Amino acid sequence: MFKLEYFPPLIVAISFLQTALTVIHYHGDIVPMIPQDQSWDAPAAVKKPPFHFSACLIIKDSNIILPEWLAYHYTRLPLRRLIVAVDPLSVTDPSPILDEYARIGLNTTIWQLDPSKGRDLFSEYKQRQKDFYASCLKQLKSEWIQDHSNAKWTLFIDTDEYLSFNHYEEGEGKPLHCRGDATCIHDFDEGIKNGTHYRMRFGEFKTAAAYMNEPMLDPYFYGNETQPCIVISRLLVPARDTGLDGLPTLPSEFNASDFHTLRFRHRASILEPQQGKCMVDLSRMTNYGIGGIHRLNNQCTGSNGWVHNSDKGFRLHHYVGTWESFRRSGVDFRGRGKFDKRNAVKTLILDTSMDTTWLAKFVNEV
Repeated sequence: MFKLEYFPPLIVAISFLQTALTVIHYHGDIVPMIPQDQSWDAPAAVKKPPFHFSACLIIKDSNIILPEWLAYHYTRLPLRRLIVAVDPLSVTDPSPILDEYARIGLNTTIWQLDPSKGRDLFSEYKQRQKDFYASCLKQLKSEWIQDHSNAKWTLFIDTDEYLSFNHYEEGEGKPLHCRGDATCIHDFDEGIKNGTHYRMRFGEFKTAAAYMNEPMLDPYFYGNETQPCIVISRLLVPARDTGLDGLPTLPSEFNASDFHTLRFRHRASILEPQQGKCMVDLSRMTNYGIGGIHRLNNQCTGSNGWVHNSDKGFRLHHYVGTWESFRRSGVDFRGRGKFDKRNAVKTLILDTSMDTTWLAKFVNEV
């Protein structure tokens, strides 16, 4: 039984037939309540994506940010299959939130991690995460083998990380895969100059699946034949209010300040990256061993978790978020010092690549 308590929320409401939603606050949990007599049908105007994504997600008292993460990736990927592991030290239950998203087509399975391995040490948390990733990878691979219509691309990221398109940025240098190849460097430069390179064509709103389905994409956009696991660059987004100027008009029931992806749009420079995270093509993945969370194993691109920004079509934005969302309920090995350290970004860049129209599209779609 969770104690009713108000926390400054990140409210993501699922709008059914323009019906206003009631939102219940459970000790930091945000649970959209949908009228029981409403059913959902995909609007005819929503174009069916060429394929959908899955994700392996470990959760430890992150209900305050979970709804936004779900809605964003449901719209932007599209995410339709999710396996969630609830950390044994969690004191909040994500089930009510996940149940509501299941009603709009997000196929979710919840696993409870072994409570005997629940000591609150950072090293043990990371080991629980690696063990879960190995089991989740095997399960989703099995599902894909049984039915190829299931998701084959899978994300291994956290609830404070958002997949974004990797727009070209001045000063980033040449792609590492072009080293020593004059033709590759020439083609890259020309493509950037005349706007034909795929990283110059991310302006139009498309899902990640739609872009990946384009036949003319550089193969380095999504790995290669021998490396079905892509290590994606990751940039920190500190809790610095950007202001609401330049944002699209939102549905009337929403406030942009309630959403990390809209409120915080200054990020670290590409010269100050964090270690990356992974995206896997299940159809070609054969190694289920997990050596680390930043580079799963030797079927992943690169030799470690560090990624040159110019090498891939995606990047991750890692949001510090508000103090209320950063400081999780219950036992937490993070504290104010960690929060302040993450916010101490040396060089801030106003990022215009992160799509800010996703919320309106999510409302229209569901």
